[in-house]
Amino acid sequence: MSSTASRYDVVIGGSGLAGAASAFWLRRAGFRVVVVESGHICSGASGIGLGLVNPLISRKGRPVWNARESLEALQEMNVEGRAGILRPARSEEQARYFAESADMISDLGSWIDPNEGQSRYPFLRVPRGLISVSSGIAVDIAAQVGRWLEDIEVRTGSAIASWRENNSGVEVELASREVIQADRLILCTGKSLLTNPATADLHLHGIKGQAIRVKKPTALPEPLPSLSSAGYVIDELNGCLTIGSTFEHSWESEEPDESAAEKLLQIASEILKGVADAEVIETLAAIRVTVPGTRLPMIGPLPDSKRVWVFTGLGAKGLMMSAYLGKKIPLFFNDLEAIPKGCRVVRRPSKT
Repeated sequence: MSSTASRYDVVIGGSGLAGAASAFWLRRAGFRVVVVESGHICSGASGIGLGLVNPLISRKGRPVWNARESLEALQEMNVEGRAGILRPARSEEQARYFAESADMISDLGSWIDPNEGQSRYPFLRVPRGLISVSSGIAVDIAAQVGRWLEDIEVRTGSAIASWRENNSGVEVELASREVIQADRLILCTGKSLLTNPATADLHLHGIKGQAIRVKKPTALPEPLPSLSSAGYVIDELNGCLTIGSTFEHSWESEEPDESAAEKLLQIASEILKGVADAEVIETLAAIRVTVPGTRLPMIGPLPDSKRVWVFTGLGAKGLMMSAYLGKKIPLFFNDLEAIPKGCRVVRRPSKT
């Protein structure tokens, strides 16, 4: 290793949710951490819009994996946002599931029948009722990530070019030719994991997600409650709404396209009155990384590596999963068996 290289305990590639949560918890545990980001803070998929902490996002309204532990971790991380999410049922079957769930998880949410729902929320379409997720939170993700990284060294505009492991650590070379020495490297670099030769064979899949910002119709209340259904609607509290998100498994361009705006307005209008013809201010797009089949993130050392880790695939539960697993990274460093089996790093199945 170069004797002039900077030295840290952990280098983290990427400053999205996975990278920021990792840095936050490692710093709290006493590790010397530096975050390396090729763009600006939260410039990837994590930063294209507002997001929801929704522990009842599953189809049946059941608590998601480790929901309460995730909420506790976010509380410790001082997450800021507007509490409460409304989730209208999309079918009679889903309404039954929601009502059953509410009976079991009164600390997370409550069921509202159609009559009461229409009376309380006349601006919504709730013919089958809805679940009120009192534990949910609407969050400005980019702003929150910035707060998590306030006291942590971040090298923006610095891409990781390569790394080399040896007996004493890992040597990380940046595109600027700067060399950083560390005990470990954690790759939280999102879509680049799909093409990097060292990670391209992992069991990961890219999804194009698009969101739009629209002018808020004047007939809607101030503030508009955060909504979650086939998509989501979040009041920015500045005269605009953020509406998302598409889930596109194939695409010709990574750039936003006009057809997404039409689709998202249609989805939003299924639960929210008066939004179908809202003026579109901006269309946003990004490539997210998911783990096929598990719906859980992937975290742990790369195959055949001891010092280079990956943390990715957060999915629609990104705020919750980044907080929960990020908190456990110091434990995982010392005990690989503590990594949940469904979250371990695996290669893509070979085609036969």
